Order: sequence, then structure tokens, then C-alpha cells
Amino acid sequence: MTSVVWLIQVIGWIAHGHRLGHGAFGGELAQVRHLQGFVLPHQGWKPVEADQNDMVILGVRLPLSQEQDGAHRREDDQDAEEANRAEDFHFGGERLRVLRSFAISLMKRLALFLLTAMSAHAVEIIAHRGFSARAPENTLAAFELGWKHQTDACELDVYLTADGKTAVIHDKDTKRTAGVKLDVAASKQAELTALDAGSWKGKEWANEKIPTLEQALATLPKGKQRFFIEVKCGAEIVPELKRILEPMKDRAAQLAIIAFNRDAAAESKKAMPWIKVYRLASGKTKDKKPTDLTQLIADTKADQLDGLDLGVADFPWDETMVKQVRDAGFGLYVWTVNKPA
Repeated sequence: MTSVVWLIQVIGWIAHGHRLGHGAFGGELAQVRHLQGFVLPHQGWKPVEADQNDMVILGVRLPLSQEQDGAHRREDDQDAEEANRAEDFHFGGERLRVLRSFAISLMKRLALFLLTAMSAHAVEIIAHRGFSARAPENTLAAFELGWKHQTDACELDVYLTADGKTAVIHDKDTKRTAGVKLDVAASKQAELTALDAGSWKGKEWANEKIPTLEQALATLPKGKQRFFIEVKCGAEIVPELKRILEPMKDRAAQLAIIAFNRDAAAESKKAMPWIKVYRLASGKTKDKKPTDLTQLIADTKADQLDGLDLGVADFPWDETMVKQVRDAGFGLYVWTVNKPA
């Protein structure tokens, strides 16, 4: 990343006609004289209307937005002539002839690429229950819409059903999202997956079903996108989780388990040490006492988990808090962030 920043700086200097002395490219730059442009040498390029050692680019410009194009059109003739002046410099023994306008455009594009790359590494966007702002939560439509919009990950909620299978749903019963009240843990999978879990969101989502965990995971694209699987029940689900997830062991980097229930998290890690497991926590314990972060870290370490997933409104989220978690060797996630800081 540092080399990319340095490259952008060099291109910026070039675009503004600055001089660079010998050795600026680690000894490979033999001579630079009043550069008005820049081009990256490539082995496959061939000379065009030039000597054998020339590499010429004339009139090459990266695509510009309408606003940028309009700005270029407003340049007066003198500026246009300056922008299109091609001059030479030597790089690695080859003389390159380039345009100032090309350098400026390239600088802008590289800067945009760098900012995008830095943002992508700095923040991970996780679609809560899929793209639930647009599609009915915890449905295949919500997950597929999340992947379509290039979310880094989707989160889903899973329960164990009465017949020892899985159902992807957030609430303990189906009333809010299906209009019919069935207790998830007391119902069979087939009963739950037959319900309409989409109409409540809009008629266009009619007959969207409560998916099984297998169905939800089948939407996960190959690559770097991930699923965060929140266990909504206790450790009784772990054997079924293992059965479903074991065939995806080669995609472990795309999976993570999160749970408020300590036993569910600990048993998941014991059964599947190859998968990342994070302990969820809010600001208060079950008995309504404030969560002791120091004790939570100690418990998480004792359970050999990979980190914590903490409520955004429940903890200070200052440097001291983050350092305390990081110093324990843990990964740290936050739920649920809907607005930028």
C-alpha cells in the first residue's frame, strides 16, 4: 500500500511539471527533465512512430465523468496545448514520451483506487439478516440481494426445530414475520418452511419462505464474502450445525458463528475448532447487571473463542476499550451499526 501511495505522489509531481533527481526510482531513473506526463512501461508495448527505444502514447486518456469532461472542455486553448504537450524521460534505459493530461487522469484514478482499497480494509459491511432494509429479513431473497450489492458478509439467525433440524428466523415465534404464531423450537421444520415469510414486507415478496440453514448457506458466493451464523438457542444445536458445516470446511474463512449463549459458543468451538466463533454481548447480563468487560474477556479466553461481538450502544467504544480486547488477542465486531460515526 505504501508503494501505491508513493506512486501516486510521483505521478502528481509529474502532472504538475516538477523535476525529480537521479535515483528517485531506486537508481533506475537515469534522467528526468521537466516531465509533463507519465506512462508505466510494459513489456508488451511496441514503439509507434518512434525510434526503437521509444514508447509513445499520444492522446490516451482514461474515461472521465461528465463533470470532469466538462471541465476539460472549458480549458482555453493555451491550457489545452499545455495539457497535450508530450515530452521525454528515461526509465530503465528506455525513453518514454507521454502526455500531461494522461498523468493527471491517471493520478485521479489511482487516488480513487487507493481510497477504495483502504476503505475496504478499514470497514467490513455486514448485512443484518441479509439486506433486510429492502427484502424480508432472514430469507433467501434478503441474502441474495446482499450478495448482489457486494456486502462483505450477511448475518443470519438459526434455531433448532422440534425434529432436530434448522430454521433461519430471528424471533422465537413466527407471528411477526409470517402472521401465524408458531413456536419455532416446538415446531417441525416442514411446518415452518411452509409459511409465507415475505408478505409482511410487501406484496412483491409474497410466498418468500423461512429457509433452512442449508438453503441459506447455498446462496454464499465463492470468494471472500462471509456468513455470520447467529445461534439463537442453546448448545443442543451444535451437532446439527457440525453436520451442516463440516462439508464446507474448505471454506472456513467464509464462515463464522456468533452466540449470546456461552455454552452454544463454547461447544461450537469445541466441535468445530476450524471455524471462527465470537461471543455476543450486550451492556447487561441476564440478571440486568452491567456487563463486566474484563470478566467477559476472561470467559471468552477460557472458552478458547476467537473474539467478541459487542453492542454499539452498550460499550464506550473508545481506544481504551478496543485496546483491552485487542490485547487479549481477540477479534472485535460491533452490532448493530446503521449510521456512520
